[in-house]
Amino acid sequence: MPNVDSQLDTDTPDWTKVVPPPLGRIDLTVRQLLKFGVSYLPHRPDLGSFIAEADAGFERFLAHVGDGGREFAYGRERPDDVDTGLIRRRGDPAVDGHYDNKDYFHFRYELEQRPAFHEYKEWFFVCTAILDECRRCVSEFVAELQRQLPTHKYAHLFCREETRNDDVLRIIHYRQTRPDTKIIARRHRGRAGVVLQLWENYPGLQGLIDGHWTPIASSPTHFLCFAGLKLTQLTGNAIHAFDHEVIHVRDAELVQRRSMIGFINPLGTDLRLPTHNYY
Repeated sequence: MPNVDSQLDTDTPDWTKVVPPPLGRIDLTVRQLLKFGVSYLPHRPDLGSFIAEADAGFERFLAHVGDGGREFAYGRERPDDVDTGLIRRRGDPAVDGHYDNKDYFHFRYELEQRPAFHEYKEWFFVCTAILDECRRCVSEFVAELQRQLPTHKYAHLFCREETRNDDVLRIIHYRQTRPDTKIIARRHRGRAGVVLQLWENYPGLQGLIDGHWTPIASSPTHFLCFAGLKLTQLTGNAIHAFDHEVIHVRDAELVQRRSMIGFINPLGTDLRLPTHNYY
């Protein structure tokens, strides 16, 4: 494995030199994120099987609930319950050029208690295990981040009992697009505190590093970790929320992109944030 310490000392950002740090070196994970805007965060060795089951569970769920229109929500209990359950997006070529054409599910811990979802308890058991691991990893990450950026106090705001239902596991199935479609998720920055890409079935994620759009490789043993707007606020802009997008890199007739994202939020989710062009 290349020497991560020497890589981080270079003055020239080069994504090919960013690799998963050795296990136990959470300090290097933080240093990578501070330098490049994105880093790798190791997770438990058996998590891959949970992720595969969660994705398969979403496939079964979609088959069970059937198709919907341009936007359809399943499982919401209140009109303002906009971040829970199944959301379907149908991109309108005349409006958004095939962007946002996907089905995704927002899992929160409290969904296990909703009668509408009782038949999916085995699927939710797997989702719970994944979100638990996201919170464990982020707890270690922000503790080390606090050590390296001590000016502001924020580590104690993450992964608390009272923020359990503010954290979200998003399972995404992008719908097939035309072969000439290049961007399938437009440029954006996450509004969460910490954003984790847990898994993708094939490449497509790219980030803005040193002014250049750069492909970002996933890892079977690590989450991809980057800051959202809430962490930018909490650190007094010492960390910038990471600009990223998803591009089409394979024949749309052959494969449908799928991915899984974790959004971990600090206590105080009423932080005033811009909403234009951000999820």
